[in-house]
Amino acid sequence: MLSGDVHKLLALYPRIFLACHTRHVRDPKTSDVLSSHQASILDHLDDIEPTSLMTLAMHMGVTASTMSIGTDRLVRGGYITRERDPQDARRVPTPAD
Repeated sequence: MLSGDVHKLLALYPRIFLACHTRHVRDPKTSDVLSSHQASILDHLDDIEPTSLMTLAMHMGVTASTMSIGTDRLVRGGYITRERDPQDARRVPTPAD
């Protein structure tokens, strides 16, 4: 016989699985579809503190070029902005918009 906690986990597992494996996410304001990768990038950005592209790429386990492509799409969609770091013009931090 299953304990109450195990039974509850098994009952909720389909919802948990689907929540973690969503392929596309809709923007609640525009109803535009974002890929799960784009939504994941947005989840890792802070509204106030900028994050460098390289730091974000390393944290998410992708190359800088892959992250650049992903963030460029988010910039074009109006979800984020990219600006040069005034302290180091080589760096372009990626703050959430």
